[in-house]
Amino acid sequence: SVTNYNRDSSWPVLYAYVIAAALAGGADTLAPLEELMSQSPKDITAKNEQAYFSAPDAWARALMRSGKFEEYARSQGLKDDGSPKPSKLQGMLISRSQPLLAAAALRAIAYARNPALSRRAAEPKGDLPDILPDDVPKPASDDLSDERFVLEPSADMF
Repeated sequence: SVTNYNRDSSWPVLYAYVIAAALAGGADTLAPLEELMSQSPKDITAKNEQAYFSAPDAWARALMRSGKFEEYARSQGLKDDGSPKPSKLQGMLISRSQPLLAAAALRAIAYARNPALSRRAAEPKGDLPDILPDDVPKPASDDLSDERFVLEPSADMF
């Protein structure tokens, strides 16, 4: 959970998640980043400031990469009086208690206005490895004389 901010938390993993989401995240990273940005600024410790303040840009990039900007910008239906409900982005923009949600919405709008960026979903380039693997395969041999580690000198080396 992204709400574990105690002294023994794994803050490097949280920050790595935010950076990975910024660089390669898609629709599956939006909800966790929204959860992180929903935390009150007064509840954020110094260890988690980088992840917390990097989250809006990561969220906006993931939103654009996933092709969901139009969905977040569209009205969420009608109120009882027939007037349109605000879009998800509008709701984020007017949040007074969660300022990073407003920052994320503004960043997404800025990216959407950039003609160099596409609003279409990016195609995945393959599966990402788990950053916390359960088991790490051991090398076939601990002996460095293994032929895989032998460097033969060549004329190109000198």
